[in-house]
Amino acid sequence: MNVNLFDEGFDCPEVEFIQMARPTLSLSKYMQMIGRGLRVHPDKRLCVLIDNAGLYRSFGLPDAERDWVAMFVGETVGKGYIKRRLRNEIRTVNNEMDVVANHSRLCLRSETEREKYFEKAEPFEKDGRWGLRVGNDVILRPVYRRITPFVGKYSTYELSPNRRGVLLRNGRPYIQAQFRSIEILPNGDSIMTRSEISKRKVHLDTTLTDTKDLWEWWGS
Repeated sequence: MNVNLFDEGFDCPEVEFIQMARPTLSLSKYMQMIGRGLRVHPDKRLCVLIDNAGLYRSFGLPDAERDWVAMFVGETVGKGYIKRRLRNEIRTVNNEMDVVANHSRLCLRSETEREKYFEKAEPFEKDGRWGLRVGNDVILRPVYRRITPFVGKYSTYELSPNRRGVLLRNGRPYIQAQFRSIEILPNGDSIMTRSEISKRKVHLDTTLTDTKDLWEWWGS
């Protein structure tokens, strides 16, 4: 075991077990600690992560997609964001253990298996926040203000007031939360409203999903 000794810059690919017992407010520290066990090795099939400090509740799973630019300016989960949230919000804490992913999900190998699994994803609410789950599997911890029911493979999520985006069934943002309102239509179209005078219809099955592309399309 180590106590704050091999968190950073330690490369031992054979590590198969990580138990995190210390809290941190830093996303980079969290990723570095997890990273000690995520190195690839020909004799290693998987790495077991036990998160006694509940860090995944703040930072997400290791393979979650992250908006690094927004994190570094303090708009999303990171050190500055969490400090502000701890100061400004009353948090509900309980002693229940969250099962984030069970064996059946970890063993999904083919793209077809993953698609069938995520087809069953549905929003759920806990302590005033919304996430996604498949049965008892929590695939997206409750972090959003609201997640609407899926229309096909798309849903809308609310990050903060007047900041909504489009979410996929696997819990990953498809379009970042930068719209006042979004209405998803059954044919795959969506009506996106940025302001009272700025409203467009967008077909979601396009390549127009990058934040940079959206800014260029709407005008900065």
